[in-house]
Amino acid sequence: MTNRAPAGCIVVGSRYAHCAAVFALVVLCVSRLTADAAPERMRSELEIKAEFVMNFIRLVNWKNLPDDRDAGNLPVCALANSDFSDAVKKIASGKQVGDRIIQFRLEPNPDPQRCRVLLVDANQYKIASSALNPLRNFPVLTIGNGPGLTEVGGMFDLVVEERKVRFDSNLDAVRRSNLDVSPRMLRLSRNARTLP
Repeated sequence: MTNRAPAGCIVVGSRYAHCAAVFALVVLCVSRLTADAAPERMRSELEIKAEFVMNFIRLVNWKNLPDDRDAGNLPVCALANSDFSDAVKKIASGKQVGDRIIQFRLEPNPDPQRCRVLLVDANQYKIASSALNPLRNFPVLTIGNGPGLTEVGGMFDLVVEERKVRFDSNLDAVRRSNLDVSPRMLRLSRNARTLP
């Protein structure tokens, strides 16, 4: 008898990995900025985007990275202080992802040894290209707040369309990084139909 994964699950070995995270990402993709389970308090755009970032992080296999000196930590870096980076820091710092604990830091000159995730706010896109160049071909997940980072070599842009948070992806950047990113996540991107 063969084991079959429930719909929406990714099979890794004999375990169903990332099932809950994929489901949570799908739910977030259709969530409206104005909707929330608690009517007395609506989640902000930045809070929803921070949840997306957490789900992106969860949908990467962080095991067996090359030159991984500190396999117990998962450094999430921001290019500079911003409301976006503050929202991610609030939701992510100290959280466990697999066997790793997220550590948040500011890194104006990101290095693949010090950062596994790099957050870039839209107002930093003018300098983002020079910050992303040293990270090319390294396993660093790059996420931008707003459209445009994927155009200068980033992997994901968080965008608002019709009052919903969505995301675009740059498949070439994902491939260059050699990160094991869930293919289901890539298929959920807003530009999935235009990806090669």
